[in-house]
This record gives sequence, C-alpha cells and structure tokens, in this order.
Amino acid sequence: MKEVKDLQQKYVDGQINRRDFIKAVGALGIAVSAAGSLLKATDAMAKTPRKGGSVRMASNLHGPDDQMDPIVMTSNIDYTRAHAAYNGLVQMRDNMQLKPELAEEFSPNSDAR
Repeated sequence: MKEVKDLQQKYVDGQINRRDFIKAVGALGIAVSAAGSLLKATDAMAKTPRKGGSVRMASNLHGPDDQMDPIVMTSNIDYTRAHAAYNGLVQMRDNMQLKPELAEEFSPNSDAR
C-alpha cells in the first residue's frame, strides 16, 4: 500500500500523469476501476480546504421523546444533535490537552478532582 501512496503523491506533485499512474498501479495488480477511485482520492488530497458549506445528517433514531434540552437528553441521537448545535465548556485538542471553548478558565480543585 505504501507504493500506492507514493504514486498518489507523485501524481499530486505533477511528477507523473494520469496514464502513468494507471499503468503503475496496474503493474501492482490493482484493477483500472480501482485506480480511477485512487485518482479521485488524490484530487481530494490536492484541493485547498474551503470554509463554509453545510452538512446534512439523517438518523432513524427518533421519536416523541427527542430533546434539545441538554439536561433531559436520554438518547444517542439527542447527544449527537446537541453536540452539533451547542458549544462545550472545553475542547480536547489532538494532543489530549484541554482548551477553553465557552469557559474562560478552568482548574482542578484542591484534591485534584
């Protein structure tokens, strides 16, 4: 799989063209149809992220007890909806460190709980 990632990077960098990419992955034993999807993946890797847009989410987990009040939520879909709609007091960074989101500051109490 490392060979495929290397080929994808070469394609993104412009070191090889589409035809050479498909020949190379074919030599690795990957079907042409799969090679096309790998090219689409490289196109997504090459694009610069844009801010904005929208996300649609659907779930079949709903009912008469659905809540938007965080205090009385009882189901996974309620928590998912709330996580999408409300900010938390803190965020957890990739390095597992807490960062204030709505909280202005935070610290442990005297017995570190």
